[in-house]
Amino acid sequence: MSRLHRAGYDVIAAADDPVLVTLADEELLGVAVGEGRAIATGNARDFDRIMRASAVAGEHHAGVIFVSPCRFHRGSSAHPTSLVAVLEATLSDPPRQAQDWIRWLA
Repeated sequence: MSRLHRAGYDVIAAADDPVLVTLADEELLGVAVGEGRAIATGNARDFDRIMRASAVAGEHHAGVIFVSPCRFHRGSSAHPTSLVAVLEATLSDPPRQAQDWIRWLA
């Protein structure tokens, strides 16, 4: 059980799910939208494009957290502890708007 689960947050890591890990980014967003979940991603370039196209199409999402791959480098000895700590702080202070929010963790 992850630290975020132990803290009471309902989170899923796409990398740990055999179905989600195979999905294209657009499909992953579709699953998140269908489940009312926000997405945390280090892939700002692709997800920014996807989110903009979604907005132009009048579609909504539960939120996105863009994570800086420089600050939270997977090869760092502090990873994933530092990322989890910042995500926990972010989740403990959720946005007031119910949808279409974006946070940058740089």
